[in-house]
Amino acid sequence: MIDVVLCLGGWLVSGLSLGLLAARNSKRHRAHGIKPPPVLPYQNTLWLLALLPGLLMMLSGTFAALLVWLGGVTVLGWLLALRRPG
Repeated sequence: MIDVVLCLGGWLVSGLSLGLLAARNSKRHRAHGIKPPPVLPYQNTLWLLALLPGLLMMLSGTFAALLVWLGGVTVLGWLLALRRPG
């Protein structure tokens, strides 16, 4: 049961931070002919926040939750990449 809670919480935290990063990615905006937004000053913090659930799962020894989280974040990343920016 704790694995399910860890996975859902990890997906939520990682998904929100990856969504913010994808929405403000200047390379994606330029590729679609849209003026890129300014770079976020806390962009590195968002990357850390996106990877933090995996690190916590690895350190706590819940490897089943880690593998499910990795798969879910991979699918989420591909879904975010399909979206057009803006």
